[in-house]
Amino acid sequence: GIGPYTFCHALGNGKFSRVMLAKHKNGTLVAIKMIDKQAHDYRVMSRLVREIYLMEALDHESVVRLYETFETCDTLYLVMEYVPGCNLDEHLQKSGGSISEDEARLIFRQMVVAVSHCHSRWVVHRDLKTPNVLVAPDGIVKLADFGLGNRFGLQRLRTICGSMLYYSPEIISGQKYYGPEVDCWCLGIALFRMTAGFEPF
Repeated sequence: GIGPYTFCHALGNGKFSRVMLAKHKNGTLVAIKMIDKQAHDYRVMSRLVREIYLMEALDHESVVRLYETFETCDTLYLVMEYVPGCNLDEHLQKSGGSISEDEARLIFRQMVVAVSHCHSRWVVHRDLKTPNVLVAPDGIVKLADFGLGNRFGLQRLRTICGSMLYYSPEIISGQKYYGPEVDCWCLGIALFRMTAGFEPF
């Protein structure tokens, strides 16, 4: 374990990271993302630091919370809210590819509220897609993975990032953008995906 947390079992594995289910000594379950610092260059590590900074700026029931971080010589630990269930993409697959308009409306409303909170804190997600939306068994939705997120303001952004099926017109044409318009486009793609069963482009 790490600090007051005891590891239970793995929730997922990436190329250079691992997510573990862990239990705090007070009994609270958390998800701990363990990142191998030695496997990343300076650019990737600076992006991770920015992700932590962005998550610390957010505080909303529809956004996965970052509780605290730990760091050793080799590993960075992100202690986050544990959301039982699955991501929205998996939920759609289990439902035969799409869901009813009523269920989509309930999920989409929570997604919009989460994104609205991010924008109110001057944070743009830039990678809104069904795998980055977590759905708990009780229907509560949480926005996750701010790895491509950034601050936005008067100066426009230019980085081409996100997932190709969700690229906004600004991203595709290589234009500079403020940020929120990219997230709003992705929300529309996600809603279409939920009800139609496939992305529109």
